[in-house]
Amino acid sequence: MKKIHQPTGRLFWESYVELNCYQPNSNTLEINIGADDPTLLELPEALKYASKIAKRKKFHTLVEIEGDIRLYGQNNLAERTFLFKS
Repeated sequence: MKKIHQPTGRLFWESYVELNCYQPNSNTLEINIGADDPTLLELPEALKYASKIAKRKKFHTLVEIEGDIRLYGQNNLAERTFLFKS
C-alpha cells in the first residue's frame, strides 16, 4: 500500500479533513475523511469532499463507501473511508 501524501490540518470553518490518502494498487485510491461529528460523515457533502480529492488525483469512479464510521473517543475525529477507481 503506497501512501500518497501527508495532508495538512483543517481550518476552524471546515467541516471535513482529509486524514490519509492511500493507493493500495495502481487503479484504486482509498481516502480517509475525518469530522468532529459522526453524522457529518453520512451527509452528501462528505462524498463531495472525497470526490473532489479523488478527481484531483485522476480517480473518477466511486467504488465503495465504508459502512462503518470509526469513533476513537471524545477528543478524536470520527473517520470514514471512501474508495475510488481510475
